[in-house]
Amino acid sequence: MKIYNKIIFLFIITICVLHAQETQLIDSLFYRGVNTYQAGQFQGALQQFEFMDRVYPGHRRSTGSLLMQGKALNRMGEHQRAIEAFNELVMDHPSSSYVDDALYGKAVAFYQLGANEDAVRVLFQLLDRGGDTRLMHKAANLSSDLMDFRLDINGLKQLHETVHDERGQAAITLRLVQRLIKNEQYQQCKDLLNGFLEKFPQSMYIVEIQQKLRQVNMLARGSVKLGVILPLSGELAEQGKAVLSGIKYAVDMHNSKDLTKVELIVEDTQGEILTAIKAAQSLCEDEGVVAVIGELESDQTAAVAAVTQERQVPLLSPTASALGIAEVGSYVFQLNPPLNVRAKMLADYAVSGLGLKKFAVLAEAGEYGRVMHDAFKRHVIELGGDILIEKWYYSGDEHLGVQFKTIREFGLRKMLDDSVLIRVPKNQLDKQRRIPGVQFVDRGVEDLVDSTALTVTAFQGMFLPVLHEDLQYIIPQFAKYNFSAKVLGGVPWNDVELLIDHSRFIDSRYLEGLVFLSDFFADPSDYQYNQFMTDYRLTMRRSPDKLDVFGYDAASILLSLVEEGHPGRERLAKRLGQVRDFKGIQGPISFESERVNTSIHLMQFRGGKIIPIR
Repeated sequence: MKIYNKIIFLFIITICVLHAQETQLIDSLFYRGVNTYQAGQFQGALQQFEFMDRVYPGHRRSTGSLLMQGKALNRMGEHQRAIEAFNELVMDHPSSSYVDDALYGKAVAFYQLGANEDAVRVLFQLLDRGGDTRLMHKAANLSSDLMDFRLDINGLKQLHETVHDERGQAAITLRLVQRLIKNEQYQQCKDLLNGFLEKFPQSMYIVEIQQKLRQVNMLARGSVKLGVILPLSGELAEQGKAVLSGIKYAVDMHNSKDLTKVELIVEDTQGEILTAIKAAQSLCEDEGVVAVIGELESDQTAAVAAVTQERQVPLLSPTASALGIAEVGSYVFQLNPPLNVRAKMLADYAVSGLGLKKFAVLAEAGEYGRVMHDAFKRHVIELGGDILIEKWYYSGDEHLGVQFKTIREFGLRKMLDDSVLIRVPKNQLDKQRRIPGVQFVDRGVEDLVDSTALTVTAFQGMFLPVLHEDLQYIIPQFAKYNFSAKVLGGVPWNDVELLIDHSRFIDSRYLEGLVFLSDFFADPSDYQYNQFMTDYRLTMRRSPDKLDVFGYDAASILLSLVEEGHPGRERLAKRLGQVRDFKGIQGPISFESERVNTSIHLMQFRGGKIIPIR
């Protein structure tokens, strides 16, 4: 019995040794074949793999051998035999880790044979498996290239009939529709898109399909028209043409792509309100016009708004900043923030951002100064601040000393009332001990006003909503009467050359840190802006200024909504009101409930430069 057990044991050991030797030999043969393939000797590699399969049928490297045979045959140009090798691997060894590679090799073989439809089908089969990420990218790229550049409409149609998975159906449908659009076969496009939505109502591609369906519906109705109302002759012709240039550039860029074609209908107002009204009436009567851009001036824009609101045509004003234009109705929108919105933003920053509570105001006595003053004051008080004194001036008045002197006198009396300033006899002045925040003087307010040597500290901020042409008179007076308050201003202060010039003749501390608003800021570090500048110059043969940008942004917003599929006047107006943080060249654009853009830049003059406040 012991001898029998020993014989059995030796037999098992022998079998194991022989198996290990065979395994080692198979591995050696396999890697020798791989090395031969990598050396570019494809015929020799094929022979080695075929030898392995004949001598050791069903060996442990069978799937790897089949894959390498298929790859070698592909490289030798024997693509039909390669397909047979790949098929054997896929059919007989469906759980092999080499199946994805075999499917990709099979697709390449079909491609080399000119059977592009079969190649795409196999690639979709590979993509549907969701396996090797590297192969997924390669399969996605190759299938896209084949459909885009190798298949005609008939080939795509045949694919559409034979590929049934969601991913494949979406990819083929979108490409087929794009080809049919070029042939203006819109009904076939609708049938394909609606068919996909019915078959895959919860598809991950539903957004792209619905967007394409909206585009088809628009194209089926013909091109979209945008009306433009601007002064292209008369005193404001140069400004009107700049805005129009920006609009044309945006439309030309849009029409150069495979998108809904947009036609501009341009009307010249000549700067006249009556002409602007007639132009608006004419555009509104054209049912193809889905929206109007214009006018330049606030008065003309308000007149145009009355017409477009009555006819329920969306109006987007690129430049008008007067208060109340958008209040004409739900179809009227202002791209340039109105004065009350600007003043509110400045007040919020002054009180909440800088912690200022006590203000003096000197405002221009016209509409600009009044609207800015009223909105600033209202919001400061809402935030817990106070306007201690407010004065007015008429534009063009070169003698503003009276207003500043009055503000200085009020500030000094306020300092006395608050015990910040204490009057004592002259012979006692040197005997007073120092108290933080308190100044001792030996003269009355009248003398202190005229001397201007003592700094007025009663105001933390001084709001100066003034016109640009008056700054040359206001800045020297502010410095002369010696206020320590931080200066706050509107858009007219955005003039770096003027600020630098005045800083040379007055103490620079009076303007250092000046905070003001700007409806436009060209950020040199912004890639989008720099790219826009370059492309615009090349295309329009002129450098864009602020008005070009306003025109471009106004058109770009409308074009983006047209492409989303909102061509109807009512739907377009509704969608305009929902625009939030649209990335315009002038900055982010948002239309809130009042249909006015609430985004504007806060700037600061510091170190001889104008910089944005982040």
